[in-house]
Amino acid sequence: MTMTLGQDLRFALRRLRGSPTFTLVAVATLALGIGANVSIFSVVNAVLLRPLPMHDDARLVRVYSLRTQGPGPTSVLDFMDLREQSRTLKGLSAVAPVAVTLAADSADTSPEKVQAGMVTGDFFPMLDARVQLGRALHPDDVRPGAPKVAVISHALWQRRFGGSAAVLGRSVDLGAPEPWTVVGVMAPGFDFPARSELWSPLLWEESMTKPEGRGAHWLEVYGRLGPDVALASARTELSAIAHRLAGQYPQTNEGKDARVEPLRDVLVGNVRPSLLLMLGAVGLVLLIACANLTHLLLARAASREGEVSVRIALGASRGRIARELLVECGVLAGLGAAVGLLVAMWALDVLAMWGPRDIPRIEEVSLDGPVLAFTAGLAVLTTLLFGLVPALQAGRRAGESHALRARRGGDGAGGAAAGVRGVVAAQLRAPATGQARLRPRGRADGEGGPSAASLWLWHRRARGLL
Repeated sequence: MTMTLGQDLRFALRRLRGSPTFTLVAVATLALGIGANVSIFSVVNAVLLRPLPMHDDARLVRVYSLRTQGPGPTSVLDFMDLREQSRTLKGLSAVAPVAVTLAADSADTSPEKVQAGMVTGDFFPMLDARVQLGRALHPDDVRPGAPKVAVISHALWQRRFGGSAAVLGRSVDLGAPEPWTVVGVMAPGFDFPARSELWSPLLWEESMTKPEGRGAHWLEVYGRLGPDVALASARTELSAIAHRLAGQYPQTNEGKDARVEPLRDVLVGNVRPSLLLMLGAVGLVLLIACANLTHLLLARAASREGEVSVRIALGASRGRIARELLVECGVLAGLGAAVGLLVAMWALDVLAMWGPRDIPRIEEVSLDGPVLAFTAGLAVLTTLLFGLVPALQAGRRAGESHALRARRGGDGAGGAAAGVRGVVAAQLRAPATGQARLRPRGRADGEGGPSAASLWLWHRRARGLL
């Protein structure tokens, strides 16, 4: 079986080398179709399919304060009440996104504005995010009088501090009266929320916890569903708590409700329809390319009917004829996938430089294992899409030709093959000084006619294709 497939592969390569124009057009068509699909799937994989850099991210939720203006942030006092009264959420934490400026700390650096998040002490324990170096923030860091500490992202660590382990314990100036000490570096890819690159403890000021502060909504609230707790149960419970708070504090909470949404939907919900639409569009382009190649291969197969008839006469089977054409299509698809990967690499480089910045996790797009597996799957799928119909058509014609010759008796495939073999055998048995050529009736020596050697070589080549 392996030897037969090797023969089919060599035959396919030889035929494709013999038709360079067709091969170039087919590979270029497939490369553009596959390259476009791989590029868009790379984005879909990074944005929609790849897990978030947190443990069990499917159970993470965003809690909104629902007012007449729509869903939005929550006040400090409302957050405290939700955290105290909720039983369906295993953890509830708050974040205040801010922009800070890192002051220049040496002659080689300059001030840099970065996105930061002021977080409650249970923020990192609730997310269970992986730490690259040092430690994350914990509840002790938000106690009154605790040292001023901060955690930085992996990207900021590489860009600002050169990836040095000496960053732990280093002081950074954020424009406050006192410097902050770096105690940890988060793992690559973690920039939650809002592409943050620095996190510091969120300390409550006295004014935030006064009754009038209940109307100041500026906290983003995130939680984790408890074990075996459904999303619908959390929605029902937090809505009931919001209604109780509206009854207790009508001046600030009247008409307010609570809304709970899965965190992944919050992060990628706006771009999901667009990405899926783009993936469907490039998939349609690939189908059109396969349809065009199918017509080219059908025309190419029709031009080979003479060759197929000769091979049927020598005993070639219907399955063998179809398999050879399918192997040829597989070679084209493999070459198209290889060139398509190069096209995708170029497209992703362009996307990294000029692509939209509002797509979440766009910087994580890469040609990783799932993308390569998708490319291999596309190669197999395109082989079947544009090669199966021509292969079956060629096999059907081969079967019809075989049946027609079989009905003609001596002109059938078996008779023709036996006749050829008989001629070759007779020529090989002829004496060296005797009739070295077969001459048609009425022709003299040297007037043409195939030699025994040429018939033998032709017969051996034909059998190599069986």
